[in-house]
Amino acid sequence: MRHFQPRRLVLLVFALVAVTLTAAAPSGATTLQVCASGCAYTTITGALAAASSGDTIAVASGTYVGGLAVDKNIRLHGSGATQTTIKGSGPVVQIAAGVSAMIDGVTVSGGGSDGPVELGGGIQNEGVLTLMNSTVTGNRAFGSGGGIANAGVAKIVLSIIEGNLAGNGGDLYNTGTLTLKQSEVSGGTAVSTTGGDIFNTGTATMVQSVVENGDAFIGGGLVNSGSLTLKGSTVSDNFSAEGGGGGIANLAGTLIIKGSEISDNLSRGVGGGLENLSGAMTLSDTKVEGNRALSDHGLGGGIYVGSGTLLLRGSRVTGNTASTDGGGIYNDVGSVSIADSTVTGNDPNDCVGC
Repeated sequence: MRHFQPRRLVLLVFALVAVTLTAAAPSGATTLQVCASGCAYTTITGALAAASSGDTIAVASGTYVGGLAVDKNIRLHGSGATQTTIKGSGPVVQIAAGVSAMIDGVTVSGGGSDGPVELGGGIQNEGVLTLMNSTVTGNRAFGSGGGIANAGVAKIVLSIIEGNLAGNGGDLYNTGTLTLKQSEVSGGTAVSTTGGDIFNTGTATMVQSVVENGDAFIGGGLVNSGSLTLKGSTVSDNFSAEGGGGGIANLAGTLIIKGSEISDNLSRGVGGGLENLSGAMTLSDTKVEGNRALSDHGLGGGIYVGSGTLLLRGSRVTGNTASTDGGGIYNDVGSVSIADSTVTGNDPNDCVGC
């Protein structure tokens, strides 16, 4: 079950959002046009240099050179993620501290391909970023956040972050405040250790979003050591190696999951769906289903609890598999509280240490 499918709706809402952005532009602001020929500017860099705070830069269809340093409050408005691409250099877009930027209707790609980037191959944000109706794909960073590294405040809406690569947090690395709404984060790879799709050490909220097909040693989909809340979201088809947490690895932080689905994830260690190493994890009205922990120490097919706490409320843990013990839930030395929930149909057993 997926709660939202951004690929189908981004184009449908793009025209409406474009009208809203134009209507909301500050009084006296100017719109600078960028296109291959016949406009005042043929590069986004040139338009940025000429823009004043509060201006809008409207970019026509085409592919434009990246390496954009945003040091003033601007709106960057493309012709749609399938039409306008900002490509290359690294980061492709960099937003300075104290700056507010809205980026709408573009694809950001190729970051880190021209040389090494430590953080945020696609977008590096230290200011306030709103990213809408956009795609961030095919970027890399040797440190963290192949697609996006956020140290400021970021709101990502109706967007796709996919197929990026980094040491940690293949698609997205957050040390600031992040809101992800009606978006998809998928196919990220963490080549060093943690968070195939997302690595969060800050404060993050996901609403009606999808995290899938991530690959990492720990936390194939997500790794959290900060504060992470999921609402109406799906984490599925992710993979972790021996470190554990096929879907999500909660290392030491606070993880709250409401009305969501954790399904069909695989760990070659512990915690096929969820690993709670030493943090606090609360699941309410959530389904944990079809996850696997398969290895010679495969524990907790659905959920593995190390020394942390698990509160399970109104949820279902079913159809999960562990090759060693705790098909549904395996509690090592932690604390597990279960109320109004179903833990059944797991292999080889439902709950060990509960």
